[in-house]
Amino acid sequence: MTEEKQVNNKNNLEVEEWTRYLTFLTIFLSVFTFFFLFSIVYRVFTINEVAEDLLSINVKDLPFLGGIIGFASLLIIFSQRIADIPKIGRKKALLIYGIITLSFSVISYYTPNVVLYIIIRFIASIFALNISNIIISEEVPARFRGRTWGIVLGVGMTSSLVTALLSIYFNFIVNGWQFFYLVIMIPGIITIIILSLGMKETRRFASFSKEENQTSLTSVLNRKNFKFLFISSILYFFLWLVYFTIKTYFKPYLLELGFNYIDIGFIAFFSYIGSIIGYLSSGFLSDHIGRRPTILITVGIYIIGSIFFLFFTDFIMIFIGFIIVNTTFSVFWATAVVYMAEFFQTKERSTATGWISFFASFAIIFGNFSITPLSYAIGWGPLFFYLGSIALIGIIITVLLLPETKGRILEEIIDTEIGSIMK
Repeated sequence: MTEEKQVNNKNNLEVEEWTRYLTFLTIFLSVFTFFFLFSIVYRVFTINEVAEDLLSINVKDLPFLGGIIGFASLLIIFSQRIADIPKIGRKKALLIYGIITLSFSVISYYTPNVVLYIIIRFIASIFALNISNIIISEEVPARFRGRTWGIVLGVGMTSSLVTALLSIYFNFIVNGWQFFYLVIMIPGIITIIILSLGMKETRRFASFSKEENQTSLTSVLNRKNFKFLFISSILYFFLWLVYFTIKTYFKPYLLELGFNYIDIGFIAFFSYIGSIIGYLSSGFLSDHIGRRPTILITVGIYIIGSIFFLFFTDFIMIFIGFIIVNTTFSVFWATAVVYMAEFFQTKERSTATGWISFFASFAIIFGNFSITPLSYAIGWGPLFFYLGSIALIGIIITVLLLPETKGRILEEIIDTEIGSIMK
Protein backbone atom coordinates (compact mmCIF):
# COMPACT_ATOMS: atom_id res chain seq x y z
CA MET A 1 0.00 0.00 0.00
CA THR A 2 1.42 3.43 -0.97
CA GLU A 3 2.00 6.17 1.59
CA GLU A 4 -0.69 8.35 -0.05
CA LYS A 5 -3.25 5.56 0.21
CA GLN A 6 -2.28 4.97 3.82
CA VAL A 7 -2.92 8.60 4.71
CA ASN A 8 -6.25 8.67 2.88
CA ASN A 9 -7.42 5.51 4.63
CA LYS A 10 -6.33 6.94 7.94
CA ASN A 11 -8.42 10.08 7.40
CA ASN A 12 -11.49 8.05 6.45
CA LEU A 13 -11.42 5.83 9.51
CA GLU A 14 -12.54 8.45 12.03
CA VAL A 15 -16.28 9.11 12.14
CA GLU A 16 -16.70 12.83 12.80
CA GLU A 17 -20.36 12.97 13.82
CA TRP A 18 -22.64 10.81 15.93
CA THR A 19 -24.86 8.42 13.94
CA ARG A 20 -27.93 6.24 14.59
CA TYR A 21 -25.75 3.15 14.41
CA LEU A 22 -23.51 4.49 17.17
CA THR A 23 -26.62 4.89 19.32
CA PHE A 24 -27.55 1.25 18.68
CA LEU A 25 -23.96 0.15 19.33
CA THR A 26 -23.96 2.01 22.65
CA ILE A 27 -27.22 0.32 23.64
CA PHE A 28 -25.96 -3.14 22.66
CA LEU A 29 -22.64 -2.75 24.47
CA SER A 30 -24.51 -1.39 27.52
CA VAL A 31 -26.76 -4.45 27.60
CA PHE A 32 -23.79 -6.78 27.16
CA THR A 33 -21.91 -4.99 29.93
CA PHE A 34 -24.96 -5.11 32.21
CA PHE A 35 -24.99 -8.91 32.23
CA PHE A 36 -21.19 -9.14 32.16
CA LEU A 37 -20.90 -6.96 35.27
CA PHE A 38 -23.88 -8.69 36.88
CA SER A 39 -21.94 -11.96 36.76
CA ILE A 40 -18.96 -10.26 38.42
CA VAL A 41 -20.82 -8.31 41.09
CA TYR A 42 -23.04 -11.27 41.93
CA ARG A 43 -19.97 -13.26 42.96
CA VAL A 44 -19.17 -10.54 45.50
CA PHE A 45 -22.58 -10.93 47.14
CA THR A 46 -22.51 -14.74 47.10
CA ILE A 47 -19.05 -15.25 48.58
CA ASN A 48 -20.43 -16.67 51.83
CA GLU A 49 -23.14 -18.73 50.09
CA VAL A 50 -20.76 -20.30 47.58
CA ALA A 51 -18.21 -21.13 50.27
CA GLU A 52 -20.51 -22.39 53.01
CA ASP A 53 -23.69 -23.60 51.25
CA LEU A 54 -22.36 -24.84 47.91
CA LEU A 55 -18.80 -25.99 48.57
CA SER A 56 -18.92 -26.48 52.37
CA ILE A 57 -15.66 -24.61 53.06
CA ASN A 58 -14.67 -21.61 55.18
CA VAL A 59 -15.26 -18.29 53.42
CA LYS A 60 -11.63 -17.30 54.11
CA ASP A 61 -10.50 -20.30 52.06
CA LEU A 62 -12.49 -19.24 48.99
CA PRO A 63 -9.82 -16.76 47.81
CA PHE A 64 -7.39 -19.70 47.64
CA LEU A 65 -9.70 -21.38 45.13
CA GLY A 66 -9.87 -18.04 43.36
CA GLY A 67 -6.09 -18.10 43.11
CA ILE A 68 -6.18 -21.46 41.35
CA ILE A 69 -8.92 -20.23 39.03
CA GLY A 70 -6.89 -17.06 38.55
CA PHE A 71 -4.31 -18.99 36.54
CA ALA A 72 -6.92 -18.99 33.77
CA SER A 73 -6.25 -15.29 33.34
CA LEU A 74 -2.80 -16.20 32.00
CA LEU A 75 -4.59 -17.78 29.03
CA ILE A 76 -6.58 -14.64 28.31
CA ILE A 77 -3.87 -13.66 25.86
CA PHE A 78 -5.05 -16.45 23.55
CA SER A 79 -8.76 -15.63 23.79
CA GLN A 80 -8.03 -11.91 23.42
CA ARG A 81 -5.97 -12.71 20.34
CA ILE A 82 -9.09 -14.17 18.68
CA ALA A 83 -10.48 -10.66 18.13
CA ASP A 84 -7.48 -9.76 15.93
CA ILE A 85 -7.92 -12.75 13.60
CA PRO A 86 -9.39 -11.42 10.31
CA LYS A 87 -11.98 -14.20 9.95
CA ILE A 88 -13.34 -13.52 13.45
CA GLY A 89 -12.88 -9.87 14.40
CA ARG A 90 -14.46 -7.84 17.18
CA LYS A 91 -18.12 -8.77 16.70
CA LYS A 92 -17.76 -12.57 16.67
CA ALA A 93 -15.20 -12.49 19.47
CA LEU A 94 -17.48 -10.45 21.73
CA LEU A 95 -20.36 -12.87 21.15
CA ILE A 96 -18.16 -15.96 21.69
CA TYR A 97 -16.76 -14.53 24.91
CA GLY A 98 -20.18 -13.56 26.21
CA ILE A 99 -21.93 -16.86 25.57
CA ILE A 100 -19.13 -19.02 26.98
CA THR A 101 -18.30 -17.08 30.12
CA LEU A 102 -21.90 -16.31 31.11
CA SER A 103 -23.13 -19.84 30.42
CA PHE A 104 -20.34 -21.44 32.44
CA SER A 105 -20.87 -18.99 35.28
CA VAL A 106 -24.50 -20.17 35.52
CA ILE A 107 -23.38 -23.81 35.63
CA SER A 108 -20.84 -23.06 38.37
CA TYR A 109 -23.54 -21.95 40.80
CA TYR A 110 -25.04 -25.44 40.60
CA THR A 111 -21.76 -27.34 40.96
CA PRO A 112 -21.24 -28.46 44.60
CA ASN A 113 -18.03 -30.41 43.90
CA VAL A 114 -14.94 -28.30 44.59
CA VAL A 115 -12.85 -29.76 41.77
CA LEU A 116 -15.62 -29.42 39.19
CA TYR A 117 -16.36 -25.91 40.44
CA ILE A 118 -12.73 -24.91 39.85
CA ILE A 119 -12.73 -26.43 36.35
CA ILE A 120 -15.94 -24.71 35.29
CA ARG A 121 -14.87 -21.36 36.71
CA PHE A 122 -11.47 -21.81 35.10
CA ILE A 123 -13.05 -22.16 31.65
CA ALA A 124 -15.39 -19.23 32.27
CA SER A 125 -12.45 -17.06 33.35
CA ILE A 126 -10.48 -17.72 30.16
CA PHE A 127 -13.22 -15.96 28.20
CA ALA A 128 -14.24 -13.43 30.84
CA LEU A 129 -13.40 -10.52 28.57
CA ASN A 130 -15.37 -7.46 27.60
CA ILE A 131 -13.74 -5.88 24.54
CA SER A 132 -16.30 -3.08 24.43
CA ASN A 133 -13.49 -0.60 25.19
CA ILE A 134 -11.67 -1.72 22.03
CA ILE A 135 -14.82 -1.48 19.92
CA ILE A 136 -15.61 1.99 21.27
CA SER A 137 -12.02 3.17 20.74
CA GLU A 138 -12.13 2.11 17.10
CA GLU A 139 -15.69 3.14 16.22
CA VAL A 140 -16.64 6.23 18.21
CA PRO A 141 -15.40 9.76 17.34
CA ALA A 142 -12.46 10.85 19.47
CA ARG A 143 -14.36 13.60 21.30
CA PHE A 144 -17.07 11.13 22.40
CA ARG A 145 -14.81 8.16 23.19
CA GLY A 146 -14.57 8.58 26.94
CA ARG A 147 -18.22 9.56 27.38
CA THR A 148 -19.47 6.57 25.39
CA TRP A 149 -17.39 4.16 27.44
CA GLY A 150 -18.65 5.87 30.59
CA ILE A 151 -22.27 5.47 29.49
CA VAL A 152 -21.75 1.78 28.64
CA LEU A 153 -20.19 1.11 32.04
CA GLY A 154 -22.69 3.31 33.87
CA VAL A 155 -25.69 1.52 32.38
CA GLY A 156 -23.95 -1.82 32.85
CA MET A 157 -23.29 -1.04 36.49
CA THR A 158 -27.01 -0.72 37.20
CA SER A 159 -26.74 -4.51 37.46
CA SER A 160 -25.09 -3.93 40.83
CA LEU A 161 -28.29 -2.32 42.11
CA VAL A 162 -30.24 -5.37 41.01
CA THR A 163 -27.71 -7.61 42.73
CA ALA A 164 -27.77 -5.60 45.95
CA LEU A 165 -31.56 -5.75 46.10
CA LEU A 166 -31.65 -9.47 45.36
CA SER A 167 -29.08 -10.17 48.07
CA ILE A 168 -31.51 -8.92 50.69
CA TYR A 169 -33.89 -11.75 49.77
CA PHE A 170 -31.33 -14.58 49.63
CA ASN A 171 -32.52 -15.92 52.98
CA PHE A 172 -36.23 -15.56 52.24
CA ILE A 173 -36.24 -18.20 49.47
CA VAL A 174 -34.67 -21.66 49.63
CA ASN A 175 -31.47 -21.45 47.55
CA GLY A 176 -32.58 -17.98 46.51
CA TRP A 177 -29.06 -16.92 45.56
CA GLN A 178 -28.98 -19.68 42.92
CA PHE A 179 -32.51 -19.08 41.67
CA PHE A 180 -32.11 -15.32 41.20
CA TYR A 181 -28.94 -15.77 39.17
CA LEU A 182 -30.59 -18.28 36.85
CA VAL A 183 -33.67 -16.18 36.10
CA ILE A 184 -31.53 -13.13 35.31
CA MET A 185 -28.75 -14.70 33.28
CA ILE A 186 -30.67 -17.02 30.94
CA PRO A 187 -32.80 -14.19 29.45
CA GLY A 188 -29.63 -12.09 29.42
CA ILE A 189 -27.71 -14.53 27.24
CA ILE A 190 -30.66 -14.76 24.82
CA THR A 191 -30.94 -10.95 24.65
CA ILE A 192 -27.23 -10.58 23.86
CA ILE A 193 -27.48 -13.07 21.00
CA ILE A 194 -30.51 -11.31 19.48
CA LEU A 195 -29.06 -7.80 19.72
CA SER A 196 -25.70 -8.91 18.31
CA LEU A 197 -27.41 -9.48 14.95
CA GLY A 198 -27.51 -5.71 14.43
CA MET A 199 -23.85 -5.12 15.25
CA LYS A 200 -21.28 -4.44 12.53
CA GLU A 201 -17.55 -5.01 12.49
CA THR A 202 -15.66 -1.85 13.46
CA ARG A 203 -14.75 0.44 10.57
CA ARG A 204 -11.09 0.38 11.42
CA PHE A 205 -10.77 -3.39 11.67
CA ALA A 206 -12.94 -3.99 8.58
CA SER A 207 -10.78 -1.57 6.54
CA PHE A 208 -7.90 -4.03 6.44
CA SER A 209 -7.61 -6.79 3.89
CA LYS A 210 -6.71 -10.25 5.15
CA GLU A 211 -3.21 -9.84 3.76
CA GLU A 212 -2.65 -6.51 5.54
CA ASN A 213 -3.99 -7.78 8.84
CA GLN A 214 -1.75 -10.82 9.21
CA THR A 215 -0.24 -10.52 12.66
CA SER A 216 0.93 -13.05 15.20
CA LEU A 217 0.63 -13.44 18.94
CA THR A 218 4.12 -11.99 19.41
CA SER A 219 4.22 -9.35 16.65
CA VAL A 220 3.18 -6.65 19.12
CA LEU A 221 6.14 -7.50 21.35
CA ASN A 222 8.65 -5.14 19.78
CA ARG A 223 10.73 -2.15 20.80
CA LYS A 224 8.28 0.53 19.65
CA ASN A 225 5.43 -0.93 21.70
CA PHE A 226 7.49 -1.89 24.75
CA LYS A 227 7.02 1.34 26.70
CA PHE A 228 3.23 1.34 26.51
CA LEU A 229 2.89 -2.40 26.99
CA PHE A 230 5.10 -2.26 30.07
CA ILE A 231 3.50 0.78 31.71
CA SER A 232 -0.06 -0.28 30.86
CA SER A 233 0.56 -3.77 32.24
CA ILE A 234 1.81 -2.36 35.53
CA LEU A 235 -1.12 0.05 35.68
CA TYR A 236 -3.61 -2.76 35.10
CA PHE A 237 -1.80 -4.91 37.68
CA PHE A 238 -2.30 -2.27 40.37
CA LEU A 239 -5.91 -1.66 39.33
CA TRP A 240 -6.66 -5.32 39.95
CA LEU A 241 -4.93 -5.20 43.33
CA VAL A 242 -7.20 -2.34 44.38
CA TYR A 243 -10.22 -4.31 43.18
CA PHE A 244 -9.24 -7.27 45.35
CA THR A 245 -9.47 -5.24 48.54
CA ILE A 246 -12.57 -3.33 49.67
CA LYS A 247 -14.46 -3.72 46.38
CA THR A 248 -14.42 -7.52 46.47
CA TYR A 249 -14.32 -8.56 50.12
CA PHE A 250 -16.40 -5.90 51.83
CA LYS A 251 -19.13 -8.42 52.71
CA PRO A 252 -17.13 -10.76 55.01
CA TYR A 253 -15.43 -7.69 56.49
CA LEU A 254 -18.77 -6.06 57.39
CA LEU A 255 -20.17 -9.35 58.68
CA GLU A 256 -17.22 -9.62 61.06
CA LEU A 257 -17.94 -6.07 62.26
CA GLY A 258 -21.44 -7.21 63.19
CA PHE A 259 -23.50 -5.87 60.31
CA ASN A 260 -26.34 -8.07 59.04
CA TYR A 261 -27.38 -8.92 55.49
CA ILE A 262 -29.98 -6.15 55.34
CA ASP A 263 -27.42 -3.55 56.49
CA ILE A 264 -24.93 -4.75 53.88
CA GLY A 265 -27.55 -4.80 51.13
CA PHE A 266 -28.60 -1.25 52.05
CA ILE A 267 -25.02 0.05 52.08
CA ALA A 268 -24.18 -1.73 48.83
CA PHE A 269 -27.31 -0.51 47.05
CA PHE A 270 -26.54 3.17 47.59
CA SER A 271 -22.81 2.77 47.11
CA TYR A 272 -23.47 1.16 43.75
CA ILE A 273 -25.54 4.18 42.80
CA GLY A 274 -22.26 5.96 43.41
CA SER A 275 -20.55 3.49 41.05
CA ILE A 276 -23.05 4.29 38.31
CA ILE A 277 -22.51 8.02 38.80
CA GLY A 278 -18.77 7.39 38.74
CA TYR A 279 -18.86 5.48 35.47
CA LEU A 280 -21.13 8.05 33.81
CA SER A 281 -19.00 10.97 34.96
CA SER A 282 -15.71 9.24 34.08
CA GLY A 283 -16.23 9.83 30.38
CA PHE A 284 -17.23 13.47 30.82
CA LEU A 285 -14.23 14.14 33.05
CA SER A 286 -11.67 12.28 30.92
CA ASP A 287 -12.93 13.93 27.71
CA HIS A 288 -12.73 17.41 29.27
CA ILE A 289 -9.93 17.58 31.82
CA GLY A 290 -7.97 14.64 30.41
CA ARG A 291 -7.24 11.00 31.23
CA ARG A 292 -4.33 11.59 33.60
CA PRO A 293 -5.90 14.33 35.79
CA THR A 294 -9.12 12.31 36.06
CA ILE A 295 -7.30 9.24 37.36
CA LEU A 296 -5.01 11.14 39.72
CA ILE A 297 -7.78 13.25 41.28
CA THR A 298 -10.15 10.34 41.85
CA VAL A 299 -7.41 8.12 43.29
CA GLY A 300 -6.78 10.86 45.85
CA ILE A 301 -10.47 11.01 46.78
CA TYR A 302 -10.61 7.20 46.92
CA ILE A 303 -7.93 7.26 49.61
CA ILE A 304 -10.13 9.53 51.73
CA GLY A 305 -13.10 7.18 51.29
CA SER A 306 -11.05 4.14 52.24
CA ILE A 307 -9.96 5.87 55.46
CA PHE A 308 -13.61 6.44 56.37
CA PHE A 309 -14.43 2.80 55.59
CA LEU A 310 -11.49 1.21 57.43
CA PHE A 311 -10.90 3.41 60.46
CA PHE A 312 -14.47 3.91 61.67
CA THR A 313 -16.96 1.28 62.76
CA ASP A 314 -20.22 3.21 62.97
CA PHE A 315 -22.79 2.75 60.23
CA ILE A 316 -22.81 6.33 58.89
CA MET A 317 -19.04 6.65 58.40
CA ILE A 318 -18.76 3.24 56.75
CA PHE A 319 -21.75 4.10 54.56
CA ILE A 320 -20.15 7.37 53.41
CA GLY A 321 -16.75 5.74 52.94
CA PHE A 322 -18.08 2.92 50.83
CA ILE A 323 -19.98 5.34 48.57
CA ILE A 324 -16.79 7.36 48.02
CA VAL A 325 -14.78 4.18 47.36
CA ASN A 326 -17.23 2.84 44.79
CA THR A 327 -17.76 6.16 43.03
CA THR A 328 -14.09 7.05 42.64
CA PHE A 329 -12.98 3.50 41.80
CA SER A 330 -15.47 3.49 38.93
CA VAL A 331 -14.02 6.73 37.57
CA PHE A 332 -10.33 5.79 37.56
CA TRP A 333 -10.98 2.16 36.52
CA ALA A 334 -13.15 3.17 33.53
CA THR A 335 -10.74 5.91 32.48
CA ALA A 336 -7.70 3.64 32.71
CA VAL A 337 -9.31 0.84 30.68
CA VAL A 338 -10.14 3.06 27.70
CA TYR A 339 -6.81 4.87 28.17
CA MET A 340 -4.76 1.70 27.68
CA ALA A 341 -6.57 0.79 24.44
CA GLU A 342 -5.52 4.01 22.70
CA PHE A 343 -1.81 3.29 22.24
CA PHE A 344 -1.78 0.38 19.77
CA GLN A 345 -2.43 -0.21 16.08
CA THR A 346 -5.83 -1.53 15.07
CA LYS A 347 -4.55 -4.78 13.60
CA GLU A 348 -2.97 -5.74 16.94
CA ARG A 349 -4.94 -3.70 19.48
CA SER A 350 -6.78 -6.67 20.98
CA THR A 351 -3.59 -8.75 21.08
CA ALA A 352 -1.78 -5.88 22.83
CA THR A 353 -4.50 -5.53 25.46
CA GLY A 354 -4.37 -9.32 25.79
CA TRP A 355 -0.70 -9.11 26.72
CA ILE A 356 -1.54 -6.33 29.19
CA SER A 357 -4.17 -8.61 30.74
CA PHE A 358 -1.66 -11.47 30.76
CA PHE A 359 0.93 -9.57 32.76
CA ALA A 360 -1.69 -7.96 35.00
CA SER A 361 -3.25 -11.36 35.69
CA PHE A 362 -0.42 -12.03 38.11
CA ALA A 363 -2.22 -9.51 40.33
CA ILE A 364 -5.30 -11.74 40.22
CA ILE A 365 -3.23 -14.78 41.17
CA PHE A 366 -1.20 -12.93 43.80
CA GLY A 367 -4.26 -11.19 45.20
CA ASN A 368 -6.26 -14.36 45.63
CA PHE A 369 -3.43 -16.46 47.07
CA SER A 370 -2.29 -13.73 49.46
CA ILE A 371 -5.73 -12.77 50.75
CA THR A 372 -6.44 -16.13 52.40
CA PRO A 373 -3.32 -16.24 54.64
CA LEU A 374 -3.36 -12.49 55.26
CA SER A 375 -7.05 -12.45 56.22
CA TYR A 376 -6.30 -15.15 58.81
CA ALA A 377 -3.11 -13.48 60.01
CA ILE A 378 -3.97 -9.77 60.21
CA GLY A 379 -7.71 -9.55 59.44
CA TRP A 380 -9.66 -7.91 56.66
CA GLY A 381 -9.11 -4.28 57.67
CA PRO A 382 -5.27 -4.22 57.79
CA LEU A 383 -5.19 -6.37 54.65
CA PHE A 384 -7.30 -3.79 52.78
CA PHE A 385 -5.13 -0.95 54.06
CA TYR A 386 -1.65 -2.30 53.25
CA LEU A 387 -2.46 -3.99 49.94
CA GLY A 388 -4.61 -1.08 48.80
CA SER A 389 -1.98 1.53 49.70
CA ILE A 390 0.70 -0.24 47.65
CA ALA A 391 -1.65 -0.51 44.67
CA LEU A 392 -2.81 3.14 44.80
CA ILE A 393 0.75 4.44 44.93
CA GLY A 394 1.57 2.21 41.95
CA ILE A 395 -1.36 3.62 39.95
CA ILE A 396 -0.25 7.21 40.58
CA ILE A 397 3.33 6.54 39.48
CA THR A 398 2.41 4.64 36.29
CA VAL A 399 -0.21 7.16 35.17
CA LEU A 400 2.35 9.96 35.42
CA LEU A 401 4.48 8.06 32.88
CA LEU A 402 1.75 7.98 30.20
CA PRO A 403 1.03 10.81 27.71
CA GLU A 404 -2.34 12.54 27.54
CA THR A 405 -4.72 11.25 24.82
CA LYS A 406 -7.83 13.39 25.42
CA GLY A 407 -9.69 14.11 22.17
CA ARG A 408 -6.94 12.70 19.95
CA ILE A 409 -7.64 10.44 16.96
CA LEU A 410 -6.16 6.98 17.42
CA GLU A 411 -3.97 7.26 14.33
CA GLU A 412 -2.62 10.59 15.60
CA ILE A 413 -1.71 9.00 18.93
CA ILE A 414 0.13 6.19 17.17
CA ASP A 415 1.98 8.56 14.84
CA THR A 416 2.95 10.94 17.62
CA GLU A 417 3.76 8.60 20.49
CA ILE A 418 5.09 5.55 18.64
CA GLY A 419 6.19 7.25 15.44
CA SER A 420 4.66 4.94 12.84
CA ILE A 421 1.77 5.32 10.39
CA MET A 422 -0.94 2.76 11.05
CA LYS A 423 -1.13 0.14 8.35
